[in-house]
Amino acid sequence: MQLLRYLPILAVGCSSVSAIVVDAPVMPAASGPLKRGGGIFISCPTPGATIRYTMNGVDPTLNDPVVPAPGVLYFGDDVTIKTKAWVGSDVSPTTTRTFTITGDISAGRLHTVMMDAVGNAYAWGAQNDGRLANLTTASGTAVTIMSYASTNFVRDARSISAGQDHSLFAEGIGTLFGVGNNSNGQVGDNTTTTRSGFVNVTDGVSPVGGCEAVSAGTDFSGALSYGGNVYTWGTETGGRLGNGAILGNQKYAGLVTRGDVGGAPALADVVEIEFGAGFGVARQAHADELIGGTGKVYTWGHNNNGQLGLGNTTNRSRAYPVMLNSTTELTDVTAISGGQNHTAVVRWKTGDPNMQGTVWSFGERAGGRLGNNVTTGGNVTYPVQAEIAVGVPLQHIVAVSAGASHTLALDNIGQVWSWGNNSKGQLGDNTTTNRGTANRVRNTTHSAPLTGIVAIAAGGEGNDGYSIAIADDGTVYGWGCNSHAQLGIPATNSPIGLPVVPSVWNPAPELSTVTTTPNVTTGTAPGAATVAVTRTMAYQDGSAMKFELWVNGTLHTTRTPTVPADWNVNLSGLAAGNYVVVAVVYDLHDNMIHSNQQGFTIN
Repeated sequence: MQLLRYLPILAVGCSSVSAIVVDAPVMPAASGPLKRGGGIFISCPTPGATIRYTMNGVDPTLNDPVVPAPGVLYFGDDVTIKTKAWVGSDVSPTTTRTFTITGDISAGRLHTVMMDAVGNAYAWGAQNDGRLANLTTASGTAVTIMSYASTNFVRDARSISAGQDHSLFAEGIGTLFGVGNNSNGQVGDNTTTTRSGFVNVTDGVSPVGGCEAVSAGTDFSGALSYGGNVYTWGTETGGRLGNGAILGNQKYAGLVTRGDVGGAPALADVVEIEFGAGFGVARQAHADELIGGTGKVYTWGHNNNGQLGLGNTTNRSRAYPVMLNSTTELTDVTAISGGQNHTAVVRWKTGDPNMQGTVWSFGERAGGRLGNNVTTGGNVTYPVQAEIAVGVPLQHIVAVSAGASHTLALDNIGQVWSWGNNSKGQLGDNTTTNRGTANRVRNTTHSAPLTGIVAIAAGGEGNDGYSIAIADDGTVYGWGCNSHAQLGIPATNSPIGLPVVPSVWNPAPELSTVTTTPNVTTGTAPGAATVAVTRTMAYQDGSAMKFELWVNGTLHTTRTPTVPADWNVNLSGLAAGNYVVVAVVYDLHDNMIHSNQQGFTIN
């Protein structure tokens, strides 16, 4: 790790002095598509550096806001972020990223849920047990906008997930909601009553908030808090809640704990969760995301096929680190996914040509779902590498999704790769032939690979798998099993071997804006000014949670407006000099919208 570097500055006739060279801020995510609700880690290797940012494409100055602790920015619109770091008067080079916000999608057993780029939630497939949140538990299929139990549509999702026969989402600043079959408490409202509209997940007393992501499995559920803890609820069978219990139900959210250290402390520092059918998977930050990160993975729950990656088939009721072999923990993981009986992860290690976006899997290998060129049945209890041909690893992968008996992977140029069971056409290659190595999914006419994809999801049950993807223009594609219209087209028992486009929406969100207008009321010292903040929000409800006003690079006011006058800030007692004001508005999702700098002078 590069820390402080000193460069000598030589002058004739005087002693040498040194200037600190400040390292450029680190923003690990590459420019490109970013799922709605995701945060960007920002850090600086130089100790004591203060990082400032802009969101309007202009280089930061000392008058711009400081990156908030612990160094994560959340934003809800297409944006160009620029960052610089300062140590005293010494300044770093600029780091720049440009992101396009996209929706996300999740495939369950017989239903699919999706959120678009502005937070509207949709569902299609089997509607029984209320899993589609369309206010009915009757049998049949539907394509619908999802609703709260209050009958209001869901317009503000930041994370969404489909389980076996229930669904979850996180909204706003992280409030959790569940819907569907609740026989084991998997909806999380401290009852076992099936719900046909979303209701609050509770901690046994109050609604749970402060969570950035959700994941639904078979009869259990989970969420990731902003603080890096994992909460679970539902059936405890097999240890799938990770709370030390193996029998019974927990109908409200509780913490996952570690089993590899004494005292069973809460699992912490997690940045991603993706659960399988009866087990949990959680990832800590990678070194390219956070300085000092290891990219370790923890698992718990059912392990009958070795899907926990611990070198055995023993169930675990608390979280343990996945092992690469009997003595070495798996590290350098950038993405994870749990399937029905197998787990897949993506690994990246700078400088190692064999780990540039490679996929590693463990668990049941039948049908070729591990991608290691083996299609016969059996268990694999340590990670093995997916290949495109014998001895040739699949590389440059950025996301992975493990389904019922197949696996999908998304590469860094928007192509989808698939392997495993293909009896329903879920591999998208226009055949029903199982594959033990990775092949590219074809487009709707089989004329070329499917391209422009930003999110993938593999679902189904047993060999009846299906696949879903979202393109960068918002188009949804589906292929594989469609027995219950889970692809978003009329149900059929025939395999769908090439992607089809269901009757769902192509979201094109408007951009949110913030303007800051200073009006000097007293131009001579001690001066005064009124600063008006104006915002237009792209989100359906048009509201915002709070705003900050920064004056000459220092936070001056934090306010949660309740009336229009609250958007005006009065400054008084101003000394003579130049002033620069910047406003940062936080929407319901805690995303930031940043105004341009505006200046004025007091004489």
